[in-house]
Amino acid sequence: MCYANGALVDRQTFAVYNRDSACVVWFCTTPQPMQLLSLFPFLRWRRQHPTACRILPFVVASALFVSLLSLSSCSQAEQMVGMRPASRLPAVVEAYLQKYQSGPLPRLFQTTYVYDRNGVQLAELFEEGRRIWIGLERISPHLLSATVATEDVTFYTNLGIDPFRIAAAAVANSSEGRIVSGASTITMQLARNLFLGPDQRYDASMDRKLLEAGLAQELTSLYTKDEILEMYLNLLNYGNLAYGPEAAAQVYFGKHARDLTRAEATFLAGIPQRPATLDPFTNFSAVKQRQGVVLDLMVRHNVLAKREADAIFREPLTLQRNVEPPPNLAPHFVQYVIDVLDAQLGPGYTRRSGFNLFTTLDLRIQTLAQDLVAERVAQGRERYNMNNAALVALRPGSAEVLAMVGSADFDDASIGGQVNVALMPRQPGSALKPVLYATAFDGLFLSPASAMWDLPVAYDMGGSQFYRPQNYDNRFRGLVTARAALANSYNVPAVRLLDALGMRRALEGAAALGVRSLTQSPSHYNLTLALGGHEVTLMDLVTAYHTIANGGRYLPPQVVQTFLDSQNRLIHPLANPEPLQAISSGAAFLVTDILSDNAARTPMFGANSPLRLSRPAAAKTGTTTSFRDNWTIGYTRHLLVGVWVGNSDGRPMRDATGISGAAPMWQTFMEAVINEPEFLKTLGVPDDDPAAWAFSPPPDVVLHSECPLNLTCRSGGEYFTAAWMDAAGADGPLADMFVTEATLPVHADRAGNPWGPVYCGHPDGQARRLFRLADIHGLAAPEAPPQSTVSERPHVLQAPAAINTAAVTRADGDRLVVFYYPDQELERMRRIQWARNRGLAVNVGPCSSLAYYSVQSGEYWTLLARRFGLTVGELQAANPHVMRNEGILRPNDRLLVPSGIAIEVGGEGEYYTVQPGDSWARIATEFGLPLRLLQTVNAEIVRPAFLLRPGDRMFIPHTEQIASLLQ
Repeated sequence: MCYANGALVDRQTFAVYNRDSACVVWFCTTPQPMQLLSLFPFLRWRRQHPTACRILPFVVASALFVSLLSLSSCSQAEQMVGMRPASRLPAVVEAYLQKYQSGPLPRLFQTTYVYDRNGVQLAELFEEGRRIWIGLERISPHLLSATVATEDVTFYTNLGIDPFRIAAAAVANSSEGRIVSGASTITMQLARNLFLGPDQRYDASMDRKLLEAGLAQELTSLYTKDEILEMYLNLLNYGNLAYGPEAAAQVYFGKHARDLTRAEATFLAGIPQRPATLDPFTNFSAVKQRQGVVLDLMVRHNVLAKREADAIFREPLTLQRNVEPPPNLAPHFVQYVIDVLDAQLGPGYTRRSGFNLFTTLDLRIQTLAQDLVAERVAQGRERYNMNNAALVALRPGSAEVLAMVGSADFDDASIGGQVNVALMPRQPGSALKPVLYATAFDGLFLSPASAMWDLPVAYDMGGSQFYRPQNYDNRFRGLVTARAALANSYNVPAVRLLDALGMRRALEGAAALGVRSLTQSPSHYNLTLALGGHEVTLMDLVTAYHTIANGGRYLPPQVVQTFLDSQNRLIHPLANPEPLQAISSGAAFLVTDILSDNAARTPMFGANSPLRLSRPAAAKTGTTTSFRDNWTIGYTRHLLVGVWVGNSDGRPMRDATGISGAAPMWQTFMEAVINEPEFLKTLGVPDDDPAAWAFSPPPDVVLHSECPLNLTCRSGGEYFTAAWMDAAGADGPLADMFVTEATLPVHADRAGNPWGPVYCGHPDGQARRLFRLADIHGLAAPEAPPQSTVSERPHVLQAPAAINTAAVTRADGDRLVVFYYPDQELERMRRIQWARNRGLAVNVGPCSSLAYYSVQSGEYWTLLARRFGLTVGELQAANPHVMRNEGILRPNDRLLVPSGIAIEVGGEGEYYTVQPGDSWARIATEFGLPLRLLQTVNAEIVRPAFLLRPGDRMFIPHTEQIASLLQ
């Protein structure tokens, strides 16, 4: 609908006005009574000043009013404004800005406030500037009246455009020959900010002004005057990164907008005209002068009396000089919150969103953690040469982050204090082992009572890299239970376990539990992963431990409890995640039960280590090579804490282990929290109920008294998962260690009676239930083949005396024949000894895989043990039938020995002349041979320190000769 001078006209008449009339005021909109009334002042003015229209040049009328009658501007404005997009005004503005303005989301940037779980402000966040959207009821009426009087005195009566101002602007523009006055009302200014881009906004053309006027009229038809004023005020720039009345009041006066005095309100009302130059902090006099203009306008429009305005102008003003936001009380945590939310909402969204975020953090616990970390790092600088630490605390069950300390001092640039070490990849050492064991328990590869071999072993890692894991104390214990292996953090059993699981399954299990730092393909990793040889983050490990503590249910760390918008209305931008059952509750409980078994870990850590708390607690330490990283992660039923200690640049510490470096900090923090009544309220646990702290077994575990003979099991019986018991069936919970099959005695007298409980598999034998000598077997086959195989090549060069040069005979042509015994054969002999020492009847494998040797005259135990690469005890344990009181071997005694391969020196192969700079390892790599094999067939040039001399001739067997051995 179109109106001209207050009269409704059709399109044809509209065109006539557009063509022939010089002083016509029009608008195109939905007719409302208020629109007609707004024209009455103009009609009165026209009657009182008849000459005004006649003296206006026709060109001015054509340039302004004729264009105002343009149908295209009305149509375009109507299309741009459209229907009301939302009910709440901030959402209305956001919808328009997203449609017509470029930039990041949300377009309507607002200040975000971050609070702890108790409502204590942690941080104030903003990007382009501060803005807190408020309604008119929260704005001082003095500021409302000052703004309207200054910007648009007819605001509450006009139709979005002011005819008088248009006429005055037309005269001014005509006299200047260009647009010098836009006659913009508050509504027109709002329309400009909402709908016009930067290029259009500052375009001085008439078309832009006409579009702006049409948009203003459309806004007037859709929104109330109060709504328009609220949008306008909250979009105003008051300088110094303050947008809207609330931010301006806080920046300049340190108070809320509703509390502004008349002097403060009129002072602020003048700034938006030129916010870049009207800066109260740098040009106070200019802003004060502008305040005088505002007051004069208020007097002119009968809002104030002259004496009131003068009194207001004389009132002293005290500016708040510090415009910086208050200090961030938990900087690493706050940034983590931003990162978590931005990952779901979009980059930069959180800082611009205007949220009031009530987080999971408890500032009291956070402060305790910060102070403790700083104190302990300061104490450890001299003793351990450490300069940094990190701590993360979660609430089990909800995964709420209660505390996050990312460095010892956020402001210390020398340690990179602003880097959150809790989120930085570091090698975790043995702290990763519970993740490996949890996966194995869930996959039925182990039970806590399963026997694991803690014996020397070497692995071929490919590329001529050899790995021989060692325990922390450089001792080997032979046969141990999984409980003892995990509780005491034995390395060799963990590596064997990873080899049995396979890298792919181990990585999948770690990821399911929450370790998302291991992002490479399985081929990227090697068996050192079992000992934490690849980097993960503290937060990932804490998350994985939480999954275990939470009955196998994975939850990502939770950082926010409640979202409120800038007007404190509840919003729900994020869905609450549902827990995912990563492993069975039974498998998770087995890990918890082992890590909380103080008796089981006593052999390595002692009975009163820092891992022992006044409440039941499950804990694990980690130490990396050269003491570069110390870890302790552990939990009670109601609190889970992970601690990392080290140097920011990765320099080694001095003799600091997980138990001496990180564990004391962990213990002190845990005890301080779990024994403070106020903190217990946060944890949701009564402080006078000891039963509330016990780890209760879930329904899917079963308690049995069975345990392998003479091995360490749980006091009071061992736990097994229900799935394990189902898989074991009638063979019972130790089914993975004992095998029932037809066997024959390895040694028997003439009557067929066995000499010692050593048997081998044979179809003609008698069915027996025997201890299995093979490595980890479990009750479920691995899903993938092992990632590496046992290698006969040692990781570290051995002394010359250890090289197996025995079993050398003369062959045709005077050539030497050397027998080489691979490590897996030597280990089978060692396992026989360990099992027999524990009174176990053993199955050593198929009879066809065994080798025997007939004793020759003059041979004795020590000679033969060296020849076969064994100790005397290992050789004797495998051959109890020839043990006599005098310890003498007799000719033709038949001995069980390792199976070896005969290599003819000078036979199928070639000779290589050693060059300057050559080494045993380089030559072995070049020809693709096991290092020990190369030294065995060239024993005559093996010297102390393994020195080679240029010109040494070395025999290189062809790999075809030993292909079966190398597979």
